[in-house]
Amino acid sequence: MDGHIHGNVVAEGEGRSVLILSEHGRIEGEVRVPQVVLNGTVIGDVHASERVELASKARVTGNVYYNLIEMAIGAEVNGSLVHRTRTAEAEASAPADAPAPASPEPVAGGNS
Repeated sequence: MDGHIHGNVVAEGEGRSVLILSEHGRIEGEVRVPQVVLNGTVIGDVHASERVELASKARVTGNVYYNLIEMAIGAEVNGSLVHRTRTAEAEASAPADAPAPASPEPVAGGNS
């Protein structure tokens, strides 16, 4: 993408979506895409459940949540880099009112 987006960029579904932001691209909002390749500017948090690649002209003002990350010399992140596994990412994006997973029943031991 070479343009300017004022709003969130969210990949829906379980697909293997990829966002590629050129050095002329700018996003002002949150990014939630499994694979992200940045060489432009993002003002907002970046959430990538699979991979983030920050090229030399990438500028992120916000936190970057990633499973795998590649960062070139010259890339800039003004925020935190937070490693997350795919499981942690799925739990973080689950609705707050979703029921908690059931715990297994304890197994009675010993002789009766």
